[in-house]
Amino acid sequence: MKCRRYSFITGSIVFLALMLLNRNACASDTFLQSLNENRVSLALKTSEHDRDIFEYDDMTHHESTLERRFMELSFGLGDITDISLRLGQMAWKLNFTGGGTFDFGSAWGVGARVKITETEYPKLTVSCVMEYNHGTPEDNELSMPFEGDIKEWLIGIETRHSVNNLQLFGGINYSQVSLTYRHAGQFGRREGGYEEDNNLGLFAGCEWYVVPQLSLSAILKIMDQDGLDMGLTYHF
Repeated sequence: MKCRRYSFITGSIVFLALMLLNRNACASDTFLQSLNENRVSLALKTSEHDRDIFEYDDMTHHESTLERRFMELSFGLGDITDISLRLGQMAWKLNFTGGGTFDFGSAWGVGARVKITETEYPKLTVSCVMEYNHGTPEDNELSMPFEGDIKEWLIGIETRHSVNNLQLFGGINYSQVSLTYRHAGQFGRREGGYEEDNNLGLFAGCEWYVVPQLSLSAILKIMDQDGLDMGLTYHF
């Protein structure tokens, strides 16, 4: 895995958080806590994650990179549940000789965040987060055409804290991602695929409300995957 490639990101997030916590807020805690209640938001999100994987057929282990580009529509159901719907693209690069690249193809996804409990001192919100994404990447760059199918899901527990115009959050998750491929072979159609080695992961991030209607977010993920999610969200 390539955790050290992202060590500078961790420091950058911490530095940004400290800078923002010392600024005068443009939004109160009460505003942020109620921001997503019965409201709709539209986001542009991109991510790049390195993952250790193994192949079904011979159980050989490799490294890979999964990329996602989504437009996400989210809406709150009271102050308990947030639902998200995503449309976009996914790609998967196999980082070994002969592995090739499954280029960006169409993708969709769904997600939910369900509040479990809140604490008053300190003010924390604990939620269950769930996500499923499905992509059909384009034929890769090898000599014969491949058909790819990406399935990715996760479930986790997230803790979130609001300070002025900043939300800090982190948690633990269990994830699974697989790439199934199909191609014509000498003796007919052949199928195979890859799955990730590590399923248990940690994540930490922040969301900064530049103005009440616009926010920027960054999420660092490690263990099951090493990478960064970035987002720009407009809150209606």
